[in-house]
Amino acid sequence: MQSFKFYLAEQMKVDELELALRDMGYEIKKVAGKNIDIVVDGDRVGALNDIAKKFKGKYNPKGGSSSIGRSELPGGLFVNAKPKGGGSGAGSEVTTLAESAQCVYCAAAWYGKDYSGATFKKVKTGFAVDGSLEDIINKLPDQWIQSCTLTAEKLKKQFGNKKFVFHRGSSWVDKLENHWKALNRTEKLFANLNKWSPADIYMVSEAGSKIDLTKAKTIVELNAMMMKAIKSEDIIGVSLKQVKGTANLAFKNIDSNRYTYKFDSLTTGKRGFLQSGDSYIKFNGGEIQFRTFGSTWQGEIKGKNANMGKISGGPINAIMTRQGIKIKAQNEIVNKTPALLKEFYKFYKHFEKGNAISEQEFISAVNAKDQNWWVSKFLSAQLMYYVDTYKDKDAIVTAMIGYAASESDLSGPYVKVS
Repeated sequence: MQSFKFYLAEQMKVDELELALRDMGYEIKKVAGKNIDIVVDGDRVGALNDIAKKFKGKYNPKGGSSSIGRSELPGGLFVNAKPKGGGSGAGSEVTTLAESAQCVYCAAAWYGKDYSGATFKKVKTGFAVDGSLEDIINKLPDQWIQSCTLTAEKLKKQFGNKKFVFHRGSSWVDKLENHWKALNRTEKLFANLNKWSPADIYMVSEAGSKIDLTKAKTIVELNAMMMKAIKSEDIIGVSLKQVKGTANLAFKNIDSNRYTYKFDSLTTGKRGFLQSGDSYIKFNGGEIQFRTFGSTWQGEIKGKNANMGKISGGPINAIMTRQGIKIKAQNEIVNKTPALLKEFYKFYKHFEKGNAISEQEFISAVNAKDQNWWVSKFLSAQLMYYVDTYKDKDAIVTAMIGYAASESDLSGPYVKVS
């Protein structure tokens, strides 16, 4: 008589495996050929591991088309685990879940054997996150399981010779971000943290955890400390994008020799100075439109193939100030004072030259416009005037585009995985 082990290995048919899986409590979603899809409410990788062990097969994390792999059993049988369904939230909830999950998956890649819930719990000293571990095990959508796996393996390949704790929303991250905010409140260089660094998670070595970044007295000093730490692979900020297929890794803001954009031309309105409320700077690769968006004046950078981001009035003023040019802010031009109208006419006459109408005619035309046009056009024309009269126009354009892309000369170093 054949042994049960021999029976499993050589004789089990797909219908018998289906019955055995039902006896184990699994819901069968589909049977196709030698493939059985089961429904798992929770740790699917753990379930596939258990099934492979029970039926003398193996769990292949890269088998089949699923982001979590499959169980491969004797006789050419395969078991795939499908999620039970239900959402994982939206907006900030998904962001917290996905970014926290990335830290957990990285810890598993460094210190574990697979991406199962059991492994995640065993490597918990390797991550510090503000997301729920149970939600990461049970609710992470398939596209993010795939992305987290690919990203973790890419980071492990690049930095695997060193041990890290992976942080998201931890006290370590709070300390760094709160110090940066305190510095920025004084220096007013960035509109928000993301423009300084879009890092979503941080990889911190034991040596990195001992670096006191709060000793930096300026953002430039903080950048220097972060630069030194990323080069020694002790503190690595990582910007995450959802990865499909192949993960690509790039270092950002590491070298001082960054890409320089070339100024091409400018205009104070494609339909004429008084006919439009905007202005444009053209550069190699696109153009920047300056106007009010809602109630806020800012620039929108448009590349040849896609939008490249926006830069608001505060950072524009800061960039111009660093070039030695003082321009008026939006809150300084609320009222149309005689002095402002005279200055506005100077901008107009600079560009219209021989075609300019008289100052009185100009003021009458401006007074007929609404407040939104006044704010939009004054600030846009002011900027065009000072850019047009400045020698190093490339420096201004490069600084504006770099700021919008979190790659200005004052932005922090990080790694981008996409």
